[in-house]
Amino acid sequence: MMKSAICTLFEGNYHYGVGALVNSLCKVGFCGTVFAGYRGDLPPWTGLLNPHKNKEGHTLAQVTESISITFVPMTSTWHLTNLKPDLMLEVLEKFSEVEQIFYFDPDIVCLASWSFFEQWADEGVAVVIDGNFPMPQKNPIRRAWHRYFERHGMKFAGTANDYYFNGGFLGVARRDIGFLEVWKKIHELIEPEDILHLPMGLGGAAEYKQRRAYPFWLRDQDALNVAADLEGMNISPMGWEAMGWKQPYEFMLHACGSPKPWVDTVLREALRGKTPEALMSFRFMDLFAGPIPVMSPAEIRRRKNHIRLAGAIAPFCGALQWLKRNQ
Repeated sequence: MMKSAICTLFEGNYHYGVGALVNSLCKVGFCGTVFAGYRGDLPPWTGLLNPHKNKEGHTLAQVTESISITFVPMTSTWHLTNLKPDLMLEVLEKFSEVEQIFYFDPDIVCLASWSFFEQWADEGVAVVIDGNFPMPQKNPIRRAWHRYFERHGMKFAGTANDYYFNGGFLGVARRDIGFLEVWKKIHELIEPEDILHLPMGLGGAAEYKQRRAYPFWLRDQDALNVAADLEGMNISPMGWEAMGWKQPYEFMLHACGSPKPWVDTVLREALRGKTPEALMSFRFMDLFAGPIPVMSPAEIRRRKNHIRLAGAIAPFCGALQWLKRNQ
C-alpha cells in the first residue's frame, strides 16, 4: 500500500477548516498522518482527541484508528502561506517511508476516494488550474518572472503552457521532490522584495506592490507557477472541476474567498442580495459534525437554517437593492 502524508497550515478560526478537512479524509479512505502547521493556540477540539506529546514535543492527536494529526508550531516570521514547501520538505526528510506528500489549504475538503489522489500524484505534480487561467507565455507578468529568475540561473521551458495554477492544493511523489526544493528556493529569491511576511494583498507594502501588476502579488501561488514553468518539471494538471468551481463536483471543494463556511454571516450577506453557495456551505456543515466534533449538532442545525433562510431572502433583497440603485 502506498504511504501518503498530508500537510496543512492554519491559525485562528481556520481550525474549523482543518477539522472539516480531516473529517473529509476519514470519509474518503485516507490512512496516515496529517501534519498541521500552526501559529497561536491549538484548536479547542484538540482536547477531545486525547492529545499527547511526541518525542519532538509536538502535540499528536488520534482521530480514528487510521488517521492522526501532528500539530507542528511554525516559528518563521513569514506568512504561513509561504511555508508550504518548507513543511512538506520537512515531512519528507523526517519520514523516509512517505512516498507521496499532499498539501491542502484549510478551506478545502475532499470528495473523491483517496486512491484517486494517489493515482493523480503518480502521474506528476498534481495541481489545479486557477481562476486566473489562461496566463499565456507572453503575458507581461509571466515574462517578468522569467526575467527575474533567469538572472539567478533558472531556465524556463514553458512546461506550464498557458496555465496558471491555484496554490491551495499540491500532490508530490517523492521522485518529484525537486519541485518542492525549487518552490522553496524561489521564495528565498523573492525574500529581498520584503513581502513574504505580509498578509494576502500585501497590505503594508509599497502601494505599487498591492496590485496584480506587481509580479509577486500572490507570492506563494506566483512562486508555484514559476516552478511549474521551469525546465524538466513533470506536471499533472486538472481543471476547475477539481476544486468544485464547476461540475462535476466529485473531487474537492475549495471555499476560496470570503466569508468562509464557518463564519456565520450568510443572513447579513443575504440582506445585501448575495445568495449563499448552498452546495459548499451544506457540505462543510455536514463535515463539521465528525469524527472530529468541530461544531455541536445544535449549532450545525442552526447554521443550516440560516443558509436556507438566506437562500430564500437573497433574491428579494437583491431586487430591492437593484431598484434602489436605479430609481
